Amino acid sequence: MTRTNTPTPDATEARVHSDPLTPTDRRPGGLAIQVDRIRRRKWLVAAIVAIAGLGGIAAAAASTTQYTGQAVLSAASVNRAPLEDAALSQGYVMFFNEGDYASGLADRAKVTGDVGGFSARTAGLGPVFFVTATSGSAETAQSAATAMARTFAAEINASMVSQRDDNVAAMLERLRAEYGDRTDPEAVDAQNSLQTQINELNADTSNQVTLLEPEGGVTEIGAGRVTTIAMSLAAGLVLGCAAALFAANAARRIDTDYDLVDKLGIEPLDVLPAPGDAAHAGTRAVRVQHLLNLLVRDADGRPVTVSVAPAGTGRAAHDLADDIARQRAAQGERTVLVQADLRDGGDKRPGLAELLASGAPSEVDFMVENTADDLDVVRPGTTNGDPYELFDRAAVQAVLTSLRERARLIVVSTPSMSRAGEAQVLGDLSDSVVLVVEVGTSLIDVQESIRTVAQVDGRLVGVVLVERTARGRS
Repeated sequence: MTRTNTPTPDATEARVHSDPLTPTDRRPGGLAIQVDRIRRRKWLVAAIVAIAGLGGIAAAAASTTQYTGQAVLSAASVNRAPLEDAALSQGYVMFFNEGDYASGLADRAKVTGDVGGFSARTAGLGPVFFVTATSGSAETAQSAATAMARTFAAEINASMVSQRDDNVAAMLERLRAEYGDRTDPEAVDAQNSLQTQINELNADTSNQVTLLEPEGGVTEIGAGRVTTIAMSLAAGLVLGCAAALFAANAARRIDTDYDLVDKLGIEPLDVLPAPGDAAHAGTRAVRVQHLLNLLVRDADGRPVTVSVAPAGTGRAAHDLADDIARQRAAQGERTVLVQADLRDGGDKRPGLAELLASGAPSEVDFMVENTADDLDVVRPGTTNGDPYELFDRAAVQAVLTSLRERARLIVVSTPSMSRAGEAQVLGDLSDSVVLVVEVGTSLIDVQESIRTVAQVDGRLVGVVLVERTARGRS
C-alpha cells in the first residue's frame, strides 16, 4: 500500500520544478535571519504600527497653526569692515538668545498675548539680523517681534551712549586737572583739540543697532499633520521590528532551523517540507534520500536499525520513518518498518504489542505485514495498560534481533522521546537515532529528548526539522 502523498523515486519532473527551501546553514546573527524573524511576526509589527499611526493621527488633530513674526535690524557701520559688522551682528544674536535675556526683554518691552517664544538669527555673513516671535495669532506674533526689536535696539544704543558719555566726562576731567581755568594759548589749543575729539566721538555710530524694518512680515507655520503622522508610523515600525525580534528571541519553541542553532547550538541535518506539501514534494523526496544515504553509509552489508523519534507530539516523525523505509525498499533492499508508537491507538491490528507480550520473538513472521515489494511493516498492536510495561529491554532486543535476520534496514518509528519512556529503550537498542523536530515544538521537549538519548549513550545522528503545514509557492 503506497501513500498518495509520498513521491516515488522517479518523480523527476516534480523534483525539477519544486522550489528549494531556505538553506539550512544560516546563522542567527545574519541580517537575513533578523528580517525573517520580523517577517514571521508581521502581524505584531502591523499592530504596533497601527497603534502608533492612530496616536499620530490624534496628535495631528490636536495640533494648531502657528505664526512667526519678525523685525529686521542691522549692526552696520560706515567706518568699519563688513566682516567686522557681521561678527558684531552674530555677537548681538548670541547675546539675545543667551539664557533668560529674551524673557526679561519681553517684560521690559511690555509684550502681551499668547507668545510661544522669541529668538534672534543672522542673515548669513552680513550685518543684518532678525528678531522673531511665535504665536497662534499673526497680529500678536508681529507686534511682539516689533516690540522686542525696538526695545533691544534701544537698550543696546542706550548702553553705547552711556559709555560714550562716560568717555567724554573722563576726557573733560583730565583737561581740567591739567589746565584748570587757564586761558593762555596752550590751554585754548588743548580745549579746541579736546572738543574736536568729543565731536568725533559723538558722531561715531559704531556698535549701535539700527531698526531697519519694524514689521518684517509674518510666516505661517503649518500644523505639520502629515509630518506628525509619518514620524509616528516610522517610530511604530521601528518599535514593531524591535518587539518582533524580542519575541523571537524570547520564544520557547523551535520554529526555524536557525532557532536550533541559536537556542540549542545544533545545526539540523536538514529541513523538510510537510508531507502534504504538494508544491515541494520533490524537494522532500530528495532530502529524505540524502538522509537515507547518511543512515546506511556505514552499514558494510550488515543489518542497520534506525530509530526515528519525535521530540514532541505530531506525526512528522512517523511520516519520515515511513518515507525512509519506502525509499530504501525502492532500492531493492529488504526493509522493515516497525510502528512502535503504541500510544497512538489508531491501528487495532495485531503487531508489536502482541509480539512483546507473547515473549516469543519467533512469532514475528505472523506479525509482519508485507505492504510492498521488499517492505514489511510491523503494526503497533494494542495494549490495555501503560505501553512502557511491554518494553522490557531483553524482549525488545529479541524482537529486533529477529527482524535483523529478515531485513537489511529496520526503521523504528518511536513514540515521543521526551514523553514516553519506551522511546529511550528503542533508541538505546538502535544503531542510530534521528530526532524529528516539528515546527512549533517546545524548546523544553527538544532539550529533554536530547538529554534522554545521551543518558543511555545513544548515537544521535542529528536533528531534522519538519515544517508543520504545506507552504504555498512564493
